[in-house]
Amino acid sequence: MATVMVPDKLLKNWNEIGRKDLLSLCSTPPKKMSSLISKKDLRKGFHQLIWLTISGQSIISDTISLLENAIGDSIELASLFADVLAVADTETVCIEDKSCREQFLSLLSAVITVIPDGVLKERLDPETLESAGFIQSQKVFNQKLVRTKTKLFYKQQKYNLLREESEGYAKLITELSQDVSLSNQATMLENIKSLLGFFNLDPNRVLDILLEAFECQVDEDLFFIPLLTSYLSHCDISGFCHLIGFKFQYYHQSVDSITPQSLYKLAASLLRNNLLEMSDIYPHLHPTDSEIHSLSEKITAKAKEDAKKMNAIILSENVDSEDKSDKNDDDLILKDNQKFGLCQALLEIGAWNQALKIINQLPNSLLMSKCKIASSLCHLIHCTIEPLYRSKFSPKGAVGNVYRTKRGFPQPCLQYSQLCDYVFPMLFTIGVQLSIDPILVVKIIRVAKGFMKEYNQLTEALKEKQKCVMGGILTLIDEVLFPVISVLDCNCAVAEELWGLIKRLPYQLRYRLYALWKNQTYSVHPKLILAKAKIIKRAKYITKRLSKENVKPSGRQIGKLSHSNPGVLFDHLLDQIQRYDNFIGPMVDALKYLNPLAYDVLAFCIIEALANPDKQRMKQSDTNLSYWMQSLSQFCGAVFKKYPTEITGLLQYIANQLKDENSLDLLVLKEVVQKMSGVEANDEITPQQLDALSGGELMKSEGAYFSQIRNTRKPSLRLRDALMEGKLTIPLCILIAQQRNAVVYVEEQQRHLKLIGKLYDQCQDNLIQFGGFLTIQLSTHDYQASLPSLDEFHETYGLTPDVSFFLTRPVYKFEIQEKMEILKQSISQRNDLTSQKLKQQELEKSFCETCDNIFRPVVASALPLQTNKIWGNLSPLLYVTFWSMTMYDLNAPKSRYDDEISKLETAITEVDASKEITSSSKRRKEKERCQLLIDKLKEEFQTQLEHNKLIRVWLESKKDAWFPSKMTKGEMITQFLQLCIFPRCVFSAIDALYCAKFIQTIHTLQAPNFSTLICFDRTFSDVSYIVASLTENEASRYGRFLCAMLEMVSRWHQNKQLYEEECANVPGFLTVLRLTNNEKASYLDYENFRHVCYKWQYKLTKALILGIESQDFTQIRNTLLVLIKILPYYPQVQNLGQALERRIEKVIEEEKENRQDLQALAIGYKGMLKTKKEKMVPENKFHAENEKNSVNKNKPAVKATLKQDVSDDRTSKSLKREEPPKLSVTEKRTSSRTEASDSTGKSEREKIVIEENSYERKKASSHSPHNNSSSTEKVVEVSNSKENGERSKESDRIKEKDDWSKEKRSRTDSPTSDDLKKRKRISDDSHNASLKRDKSNEKRNDNKRQSSEPDLSDSKKRKDETSVSESSDQRIKKTEGLKREKSKKDYEKDDSKQLRKEPRPLDSKRNTKSDQRSTQHKDHKKSRDREK
Repeated sequence: MATVMVPDKLLKNWNEIGRKDLLSLCSTPPKKMSSLISKKDLRKGFHQLIWLTISGQSIISDTISLLENAIGDSIELASLFADVLAVADTETVCIEDKSCREQFLSLLSAVITVIPDGVLKERLDPETLESAGFIQSQKVFNQKLVRTKTKLFYKQQKYNLLREESEGYAKLITELSQDVSLSNQATMLENIKSLLGFFNLDPNRVLDILLEAFECQVDEDLFFIPLLTSYLSHCDISGFCHLIGFKFQYYHQSVDSITPQSLYKLAASLLRNNLLEMSDIYPHLHPTDSEIHSLSEKITAKAKEDAKKMNAIILSENVDSEDKSDKNDDDLILKDNQKFGLCQALLEIGAWNQALKIINQLPNSLLMSKCKIASSLCHLIHCTIEPLYRSKFSPKGAVGNVYRTKRGFPQPCLQYSQLCDYVFPMLFTIGVQLSIDPILVVKIIRVAKGFMKEYNQLTEALKEKQKCVMGGILTLIDEVLFPVISVLDCNCAVAEELWGLIKRLPYQLRYRLYALWKNQTYSVHPKLILAKAKIIKRAKYITKRLSKENVKPSGRQIGKLSHSNPGVLFDHLLDQIQRYDNFIGPMVDALKYLNPLAYDVLAFCIIEALANPDKQRMKQSDTNLSYWMQSLSQFCGAVFKKYPTEITGLLQYIANQLKDENSLDLLVLKEVVQKMSGVEANDEITPQQLDALSGGELMKSEGAYFSQIRNTRKPSLRLRDALMEGKLTIPLCILIAQQRNAVVYVEEQQRHLKLIGKLYDQCQDNLIQFGGFLTIQLSTHDYQASLPSLDEFHETYGLTPDVSFFLTRPVYKFEIQEKMEILKQSISQRNDLTSQKLKQQELEKSFCETCDNIFRPVVASALPLQTNKIWGNLSPLLYVTFWSMTMYDLNAPKSRYDDEISKLETAITEVDASKEITSSSKRRKEKERCQLLIDKLKEEFQTQLEHNKLIRVWLESKKDAWFPSKMTKGEMITQFLQLCIFPRCVFSAIDALYCAKFIQTIHTLQAPNFSTLICFDRTFSDVSYIVASLTENEASRYGRFLCAMLEMVSRWHQNKQLYEEECANVPGFLTVLRLTNNEKASYLDYENFRHVCYKWQYKLTKALILGIESQDFTQIRNTLLVLIKILPYYPQVQNLGQALERRIEKVIEEEKENRQDLQALAIGYKGMLKTKKEKMVPENKFHAENEKNSVNKNKPAVKATLKQDVSDDRTSKSLKREEPPKLSVTEKRTSSRTEASDSTGKSEREKIVIEENSYERKKASSHSPHNNSSSTEKVVEVSNSKENGERSKESDRIKEKDDWSKEKRSRTDSPTSDDLKKRKRISDDSHNASLKRDKSNEKRNDNKRQSSEPDLSDSKKRKDETSVSESSDQRIKKTEGLKREKSKKDYEKDDSKQLRKEPRPLDSKRNTKSDQRSTQHKDHKKSRDREK
């Protein structure tokens, strides 16, 4: 900076131009100079100039002349130059250069003309002053300096005190005691100064008198504050704060005295006007902060102890003997707390900032517990918020207390942004004590509600600016409003006002606030601790007495408690509900007196209870859900149905649980949807309800569910709105569908198989129920807008086709109905002369085109669902057609419509006689309602009939493309069953019926290349594998499907005329599947069809007995469930039913101690089976057992069938099911070895059973003098010759060898032609003699047989009957001993092994009852008479 002030250029040219420029620079005015350069830079310039003079580069006279012109009369520059001289003095002494020192002293002597003498004496060292000649002696100067300082700092000024100068003080008091409003502050100050000087009064004592006068007239602060300010400015009184402090200490030291309010107000006024600092006066106040904090902790601990005692069970008889705390030791509020008093005074005069300093030092709960402090703060808030409230929220014409702001109060709020300045801090400070002023509480709530209303309408940018206010309101609700309402006594109005604010927040914020309120707020304040304890005590009292008889009075008491503390109350109530399920009904009825805020808190408490991680959701000793989970789910459904509670939070919670792969909470969704919408997820519905599900929406609502949907209209709308608001309609369906697979593959692997099946069924039921609800409630546009495409379901979400089509199926229905309504209207509006028939044809044509247009893109999107290899064997059009249609499209349940209409007509006639409906208007309305339903049902039925006709026309037009001729029928039907029938028949109960109906529709349409016989045969052949892989509900649905299929078969079996009409000439009943040049098309006749029906009954028996005899729980349970479902049409044959009954009895006995649920299921089925016995028929009545003519007649067809089946079986090895090797099966029951070899389609399991029966039949035939040959295996005539016995044994060995070779092949493969030839050659070589004897026996007995071979039960009877002739008895005695022992051992040895493959022989057990023996004897006698 020196180079700037005095540049080298100026020094070099000092004599020429430097002195002139430097002088002009230094002669700048001080004010202007201060703006250009700083004092620091100016000091540097003076310092450089001094050293230029000392070094001799500048002459002293020139320097002095320059300084005189630069400094002039400026005291500031002179003082600044003196400071620089003092620095230069020290520098010259330190460098020890005598010439420089002398030059400096010379300059200093000359400077006397520029700098005043007093300034130099003040700044320079005495030694330098003596050297420069300013003083004569350094010693004398130092002595004079000491005396001056002693007199100034250590000598006291004596003033007259009050007792010394009473006159002066009396005049002062008289002067201050007059009316100050008429006095002038300046005049008063002059009078005080005069008295002070004239009487030599003590200034501190005068100040004390001034404060006393101010304290007596504390409201006259406008006069005394300026007076004190002026007085203190003239008097240097540093102990002013101590004067106030001594006053407070005086009252503290006095035992009986209390600090007056006037002193608090005096100190508050001084603090507000900044005459006193809080840090100066605060140490003088009593008690100390540590004592106050200790007292606050004791009060909180005592409140917690009292809360425990309040809800504790006291076993002591003498309750009054408990220890009571001494109130004198620790008083809740100190008698004279000066800090509290000062804070109150500050709040009363509006000194918020000063009061906040005290508040921050003390515990808020104890400070605000003083009612006067809280009231003062409430008044301050009133005054601050009044302008904003009056301008926006005060009702017109409202008359009330108008709060006006006063001098010194905080600035009033005129807009929402100013709330953050003073209002929010004040409210956060007062906290729960705001409850002393309910009017202020309502004002605050209304102001916050108004802000929220405007805030929700702002843009995102404006919301960001108001973020501070929004955060303040959320904190206000958490820390102030919720605690306030908790201590208010049943104030429903405040709760309603608060709900008006809370409901404007999203449920996420609301639930967060509720959680803080319920779990944290009650632990921060003693008042809240006691309030919680009181609520729990009262809730226990109410719940102990709650019953159905006192629901109303108990409900009113619960309603009162819920106005103030809903969270605590509902925690206790939900705990009782989880413990006692019979508590649900009365509690739901008792909740009708709640306010909306309480209902919202209840929804949160339910979610919190469901999400409790401390509770086990599964029973530890079982695979079922815990009772608390089931009870809470039922309570959820009942509450959300009956009361208008927002359910979006619960639905989102369930969705989040599904995202976390937890499926147990789906029980809650099931109960909620069922109760709120009436849509049930229950497979155990009656056949009438199942038929109603195939009708229209009105029929479903009236007859398909146990609860009527019309009574749930409002709750279902609320549920729909909640789903749409949370955007959970389709996402929830997708999550449920994904969870089905997660239950099996992702969730806990340690779970029991039974539990996994139950959870899988639960996911499936929820999916069907929820999807049905969406179909009913959502409009077409809303449903379609949120629905992904079919390929997106598969690729993005990984859903299976059954779920994808289930969700998209309603869209196709809506589109078809919408377009057809438009088309019908356009056709009906025509006025041309077109006949009705032509209009119908046009309508059918348009309908077909509409369906084609709709399903064409569906077919394209369905192609990625399966591989190209699949589409090579299955038509995509058939695939889409099957999955896109429902039972509504195929069948109109006329009987159900008639039943519902008759019920409504009966209801109309009973209205007049009803005692419940008393008024005529209600009767009239009820009749109108019933009649309207009748009209709607009739209209709906006609609409469905027309729709069925149109669908049939469209199916008729597309049937030719379903089954291409280039594909083998067996492979096509295999793929059709695997990809269409089986997945859908276990999807839902109505889908099981739909699958059977769809097969029947294909049959009646006579679709080309479709074999109905193969389809039925592969359905019934071996169901054991399918049944073993199903869950419990799927087994029931599969049973319904089998029942529907058996129903069709039974119709045709029982009525020959019906069979001839529907099946005789239908392509589905062709027995020659591939014609050669020498073969003609042959259809299955009625008798052969009856044989096939018996074969299906028999195969079902084997498969089901296999499942029953397995030790696996799932197989036994599923088999029993299937048996229950197919009971109307199975078993129909007596011997099959008896065999099944024996296995059921065995299960009942074995599971008596182990798995009692299986035992109960088996006992139930056994009872049902007994009622079925009357309808069972013997085998010879079910079908003709031996029709030789029909066998010979149909032999060509049999060969052709074998040929086709061999080729079909080779291409269908993937289907693990037994195929029918030939469709004409009469030849299976002949006795010749050649015919047995031709019937190779018989399964190996059947052959094993037949072989087991052969011994018994041989034995039974020996009872009669005339031997009869068996229908399925040749029976060797029993004689005494060893040759016959050896031949029989040899024949059995060869037959076992053949059976072993058959068993070695796949079940689905029939023997090739080479195998047949080889087998025939071996059989001819080994048994030539045996065959000749067999043929002779057959010719001899052929004329004696009048019917087919007796059934298996007749064979069993013949086995035990007593022969009439003695020759028969003798033969039995001779042969029975050897054969019985051998066959018994062999049978017992191989029994368990063989029954793993097939059911035991149906006639293997002996019946020894006397009545049966008598009956058998009579039957045998009659048979012998007929033969004679």
